[in-house]
Amino acid sequence: MTTYLITGGAGSLGKEIVERLNKNNTVRVLDINEFGLSDIGDMYPDARILYGDIRDISRVNLAMKEVDVCIHCAALKNINVTEYNLPELIHTNVSGTLNLILSAIEHNIKQFIFISSDKAVYPTTAYGTTKLMGENLVKWAGKIQKNTKFTIIRSGNFWKSNGNVFEMWEKQKARGHPLTVTSKGMIRYFIEAGSVANIVIGLCNYTPCFSTTVIPKMTQYELMEELRKRYPDPGENIKITGIRAGEKLMEKLSTPEEHLIDYDAFWISKW
Repeated sequence: MTTYLITGGAGSLGKEIVERLNKNNTVRVLDINEFGLSDIGDMYPDARILYGDIRDISRVNLAMKEVDVCIHCAALKNINVTEYNLPELIHTNVSGTLNLILSAIEHNIKQFIFISSDKAVYPTTAYGTTKLMGENLVKWAGKIQKNTKFTIIRSGNFWKSNGNVFEMWEKQKARGHPLTVTSKGMIRYFIEAGSVANIVIGLCNYTPCFSTTVIPKMTQYELMEELRKRYPDPGENIKITGIRAGEKLMEKLSTPEEHLIDYDAFWISKW
């Protein structure tokens, strides 16, 4: 039986991973979302519910004890929050990730999987920069020792994740507010959290013999076009709010320097 530690396990991706792993494994869910942890405990009574912050190295070390695989999903993500709370963003996304990496090495776990973002490619926001730093820390760890296999999964936005643009539109409509888009030309990659969870599980079942970045194949969506599909009534009030500081019209999934190997559902880059 394999023991998994899932950080941010009460989030949209974490829940999908817990659902898939819970039946035949020992699953530990580490999060600071008390309500979300309670929900996980109700749905999956066999899961071990761990309240704690990845910024606390002593808590991380306790959670990492006798773990085989750590799946690191925890992060501060919302641009409206992160850009105005930079110290907390760095403490969580960079220092917290480093705590987990060092603990994984100390406890000699088999595999460490880091959930990154397309915003780590040519970052223009503080959030994207911290995700790039997280990727660099994972790559550094993969080079300095070989007992733990380190893997990065770099995905786009999740459908139905907390705070996503579609949830925002539904709330705006329910309140009678204008439906907002930052720019008519805004394009984003989206993927089902369940699809990323399946890739994670596949990587857990097959421990790679090299350090890799995995990039799921995703579809680009023009947000204005998607909004009009969902709300075709011409009476709907749409408001263009303008691009926020550091926000890009379109994200990229990789750099030219990354040599990608093409698979059916994703690309892999060795490093």
